[in-house]
Amino acid sequence: MKINTTILGHAAVAMICIMLASGCKTTEANYKAAYETTVAHRNEKGADDVPGMKAAGTPEPKDIEAAPGLTLPVITAWIGSTSEDGVAHRDSVKLYNVVVARFRQIFNARQMAERLRASGYGNATVLRTNDAYFVSTATTSSPQEAQEALRHVADDQSLRLRSPYPLIVRPNHLAR
Repeated sequence: MKINTTILGHAAVAMICIMLASGCKTTEANYKAAYETTVAHRNEKGADDVPGMKAAGTPEPKDIEAAPGLTLPVITAWIGSTSEDGVAHRDSVKLYNVVVARFRQIFNARQMAERLRASGYGNATVLRTNDAYFVSTATTSSPQEAQEALRHVADDQSLRLRSPYPLIVRPNHLAR
Protein backbone atom coordinates (compact mmCIF):
# COMPACT_ATOMS: atom_id res chain seq x y z
CA MET A 1 0.00 0.00 0.00
CA LYS A 2 1.42 3.35 -1.07
CA ILE A 3 0.75 6.46 1.10
CA ASN A 4 0.68 9.86 -0.54
CA THR A 5 3.30 11.89 1.39
CA THR A 6 1.76 15.22 0.36
CA ILE A 7 -1.56 14.33 2.00
CA LEU A 8 0.28 13.01 5.05
CA GLY A 9 2.26 16.27 5.26
CA HIS A 10 -0.89 18.41 5.05
CA ALA A 11 -2.57 16.30 7.67
CA ALA A 12 0.41 16.68 10.01
CA VAL A 13 0.44 20.45 9.56
CA ALA A 14 -3.31 20.63 10.18
CA MET A 15 -2.95 18.54 13.35
CA ILE A 16 -0.15 20.78 14.66
CA CYS A 17 -2.24 23.89 13.97
CA ILE A 18 -5.20 22.45 15.87
CA MET A 19 -3.00 21.54 18.82
CA LEU A 20 -1.41 25.00 18.91
CA ALA A 21 -4.73 26.81 18.58
CA SER A 22 -6.35 24.84 21.37
CA GLY A 23 -3.40 25.41 23.70
CA CYS A 24 -3.26 29.22 23.32
CA LYS A 25 -6.51 30.38 24.80
CA THR A 26 -6.46 34.01 25.88
CA THR A 27 -7.69 34.52 29.41
CA GLU A 28 -8.19 37.50 31.66
CA ALA A 29 -5.14 36.36 33.62
CA ASN A 30 -3.04 36.50 30.42
CA TYR A 31 -4.26 40.03 29.65
CA LYS A 32 -3.55 41.15 33.22
CA ALA A 33 -0.05 39.68 33.16
CA ALA A 34 0.71 41.38 29.83
CA TYR A 35 -0.64 44.70 31.14
CA GLU A 36 1.43 44.49 34.33
CA THR A 37 4.55 43.67 32.34
CA THR A 38 3.95 46.68 30.08
CA VAL A 39 3.38 49.03 33.03
CA ALA A 40 6.50 47.75 34.79
CA HIS A 41 8.54 48.23 31.60
CA ARG A 42 7.18 51.75 31.08
CA ASN A 43 7.91 52.70 34.71
CA GLU A 44 11.39 51.28 34.40
CA LYS A 45 12.17 53.27 31.25
CA GLY A 46 10.19 56.40 32.10
CA ALA A 47 7.31 57.92 30.15
CA ASP A 48 9.24 57.94 26.90
CA ASP A 49 12.62 56.90 25.56
CA VAL A 50 13.44 60.45 24.53
CA PRO A 51 14.76 62.51 27.46
CA GLY A 52 12.62 65.53 28.32
CA MET A 53 9.56 64.27 26.43
CA LYS A 54 6.19 63.16 27.71
CA ALA A 55 4.43 60.07 26.35
CA ALA A 56 2.46 62.14 23.84
CA GLY A 57 5.58 63.95 22.68
CA THR A 58 5.04 67.21 24.54
CA PRO A 59 8.23 68.73 25.93
CA GLU A 60 8.26 69.12 29.70
CA PRO A 61 7.33 72.74 30.51
CA LYS A 62 9.84 74.87 32.36
CA ASP A 63 8.77 77.29 35.04
CA ILE A 64 9.86 80.74 33.95
CA GLU A 65 9.49 84.05 35.70
CA ALA A 66 7.32 85.97 33.24
CA ALA A 67 7.06 89.00 35.49
CA PRO A 68 8.36 89.80 38.96
CA GLY A 69 6.78 87.23 41.29
CA LEU A 70 4.84 85.53 38.47
CA THR A 71 5.98 82.08 37.31
CA LEU A 72 4.40 80.23 34.40
CA PRO A 73 4.88 76.68 33.01
CA VAL A 74 6.20 77.41 29.52
CA ILE A 75 7.44 75.61 26.44
CA THR A 76 8.75 77.44 23.41
CA ALA A 77 7.72 76.05 20.03
CA TRP A 78 7.82 76.94 16.37
CA ILE A 79 4.35 78.06 15.26
CA GLY A 80 3.69 77.81 11.54
CA SER A 81 2.14 80.38 9.29
CA THR A 82 -0.71 78.63 7.60
CA SER A 83 -3.89 79.18 5.68
CA GLU A 84 -5.46 75.95 6.99
CA ASP A 85 -9.06 76.37 8.04
CA GLY A 86 -9.42 76.62 11.82
CA VAL A 87 -5.69 77.03 12.45
CA ALA A 88 -4.25 80.28 13.79
CA HIS A 89 -1.75 82.09 11.61
CA ARG A 90 1.56 82.77 13.36
CA ASP A 91 0.99 86.54 13.02
CA SER A 92 -2.24 86.32 15.04
CA VAL A 93 -0.76 84.60 18.10
CA LYS A 94 0.77 86.51 20.97
CA LEU A 95 3.58 85.73 23.39
CA TYR A 96 1.53 83.62 25.83
CA ASN A 97 -0.82 80.91 24.52
CA VAL A 98 -2.74 78.83 27.07
CA VAL A 99 -2.67 75.28 25.71
CA VAL A 100 -4.85 72.42 26.92
CA ALA A 101 -3.99 69.59 24.50
CA ARG A 102 -1.73 68.39 21.70
CA PHE A 103 -2.76 66.23 18.74
CA ARG A 104 -0.92 64.72 15.79
CA GLN A 105 -4.01 65.00 13.55
CA ILE A 106 -5.61 68.30 12.61
CA PHE A 107 -9.08 66.75 12.69
CA ASN A 108 -8.83 65.95 16.41
CA ALA A 109 -7.42 69.38 17.24
CA ARG A 110 -10.20 71.16 15.32
CA GLN A 111 -12.87 69.03 17.02
CA MET A 112 -11.55 69.91 20.47
CA ALA A 113 -11.31 73.62 19.59
CA GLU A 114 -14.93 73.54 18.40
CA ARG A 115 -16.06 71.85 21.63
CA LEU A 116 -14.17 74.44 23.67
CA ARG A 117 -15.77 77.34 21.75
CA ALA A 118 -19.20 75.78 22.30
CA SER A 119 -18.54 75.51 26.03
CA GLY A 120 -17.54 79.14 26.51
CA TYR A 121 -13.94 79.42 25.32
CA GLY A 122 -14.70 81.75 22.42
CA ASN A 123 -11.03 82.30 21.54
CA ALA A 124 -10.14 78.60 21.33
CA THR A 125 -7.95 77.92 18.33
CA VAL A 126 -5.42 75.50 16.91
CA LEU A 127 -1.68 76.21 16.68
CA ARG A 128 0.37 74.26 14.13
CA THR A 129 3.91 73.16 15.03
CA ASN A 130 6.43 71.05 13.13
CA ASP A 131 4.87 67.72 14.01
CA ALA A 132 1.60 68.37 15.84
CA TYR A 133 -1.26 70.73 16.64
CA PHE A 134 -1.77 72.46 19.99
CA VAL A 135 -5.25 73.51 21.10
CA SER A 136 -5.19 76.94 22.76
CA THR A 137 -7.93 78.60 24.78
CA ALA A 138 -6.37 82.07 24.92
CA THR A 139 -3.57 84.14 23.47
CA THR A 140 -2.25 87.25 25.19
CA SER A 141 0.79 89.50 25.50
CA SER A 142 0.24 89.95 29.23
CA PRO A 143 1.74 87.41 31.66
CA GLN A 144 -0.94 88.36 34.22
CA GLU A 145 -3.74 87.60 31.73
CA ALA A 146 -1.97 84.35 30.81
CA GLN A 147 -1.80 83.36 34.48
CA GLU A 148 -5.51 84.09 34.93
CA ALA A 149 -6.47 82.14 31.79
CA LEU A 150 -4.23 79.27 32.92
CA ARG A 151 -5.88 79.25 36.34
CA HIS A 152 -9.33 79.33 34.73
CA VAL A 153 -8.78 76.22 32.60
CA ALA A 154 -7.00 74.40 35.44
CA ASP A 155 -10.03 75.01 37.69
CA ASP A 156 -12.60 74.08 35.03
CA GLN A 157 -13.97 70.69 36.11
CA SER A 158 -15.58 70.11 32.71
CA LEU A 159 -12.10 69.84 31.15
CA ARG A 160 -10.29 66.57 31.76
CA LEU A 161 -6.72 67.63 31.20
CA ARG A 162 -3.76 65.27 31.23
CA SER A 163 -0.38 66.22 32.57
CA PRO A 164 1.47 68.42 31.65
CA TYR A 165 -1.56 70.49 30.62
CA PRO A 166 -2.50 73.27 30.93
CA LEU A 167 0.67 75.07 30.01
CA ILE A 168 1.84 78.12 28.11
CA VAL A 169 3.27 77.88 24.60
CA ARG A 170 5.47 80.76 23.52
CA PRO A 171 6.05 81.02 19.77
CA ASN A 172 9.79 80.99 19.24
CA HIS A 173 9.60 83.90 16.80
CA LEU A 174 8.25 86.06 19.68
CA ALA A 175 10.34 84.63 22.53
CA ARG A 176 13.68 85.91 21.27
